[in-house]
Amino acid sequence: MDLKKYIGNQIKTFRKSAGFTQDELAKRLNTTKQTISRYEKGERKANQDMLFELCDIFGVSIDDFFPSQKDKGSSIMNKEEIGIVIGENIKQYRLQNGWTQQELGTKIGISKNAIGNYEKGFRSPKKDTMFDLANAFNISIDDLFPPIQNSSSSNTSQIQSIYDELIPLRQNKVLNYADRQLKEQRNEGETRENEVSEAIQLYSYDYYDHPASAGTGQYLNDVRVERIELPVDIDADFVIPIKGDSMEPDYHDGDLVFIQTSVDLNNGVIGYLTTTEMLISSSLLLIKTKLTYTV
Repeated sequence: MDLKKYIGNQIKTFRKSAGFTQDELAKRLNTTKQTISRYEKGERKANQDMLFELCDIFGVSIDDFFPSQKDKGSSIMNKEEIGIVIGENIKQYRLQNGWTQQELGTKIGISKNAIGNYEKGFRSPKKDTMFDLANAFNISIDDLFPPIQNSSSSNTSQIQSIYDELIPLRQNKVLNYADRQLKEQRNEGETRENEVSEAIQLYSYDYYDHPASAGTGQYLNDVRVERIELPVDIDADFVIPIKGDSMEPDYHDGDLVFIQTSVDLNNGVIGYLTTTEMLISSSLLLIKTKLTYTV
């Protein structure tokens, strides 16, 4: 199970239950619609602070964003057994970092006895404590849980068990049928891939997740550049989102604009002006077109 995708699906479910659009939720969180979309698709991981803000907005517990014991594929383990594995992992990561129980407790704001109880499996840490532990160890929260089992393995063993009980003649029938099914599956997959490739062609762009708006301006120096794929072919150097309504009616909140570096700015063309951090030089960036996403 991909935890990012699971959490993203939960965010989408709670958002729709609350009657929010992606744009409305983004405004409440002071972020962009595109960021919310990436959370919901599992393309970007919501950090701890973001999850707690979402809890306040949706009126849910932090636990509601995470899979239950059954969802995690650990149905063969009871709660106590899972707690023991989590405790062993906490101890392992603590020792790897060379910390005592007292030092780890101080780092995350709990007592030495609490750490000891976790490691012995006497108590299971709550989700917010799990986040604190994962941050302290610089690991994913997934690393503290038992390994996720692949449910397909049990199906495979069941098929093999039935096959072994059949006489050779019936085994050949099973193999022939399975072979036909596999060929059909592969043909269907190739057909779908061809249909998708013919219908939608994606183009890759540099993306600054830092919104543009009319006003005093923003520096892009410290913004991390990402790569996104869009179904339009535009001669542009990078893409940025629009934030707020200061550029309406031409550009609206949530629009994506394609920026092309240019030293000239013609009359009637909207320019996006950037400067270096030292204010030594400047360049004019020409907005070529925009792409509006709807959800």
